[in-house]
Amino acid sequence: MSVRRLAKEQPASFAFSKDTQAKAEWWIKKYPENRRQSAVIPILWL
Repeated sequence: MSVRRLAKEQPASFAFSKDTQAKAEWWIKKYPENRRQSAVIPILWL
C-alpha cells in the first residue's frame, strides 16, 4: 500500500507556462483522438 505524502502548504491553483502548455498540446495531438489520455505520461515529465 502506498503512502500519500502531500506538502503541508498547497497552492490554490496551477497553470502551465505558455511554453509548457504548447509542449503538452503537442504531445496530446500526437495520439489518436480515442487514445489522447495516453499523453498524460510524457506530460508528467514536462
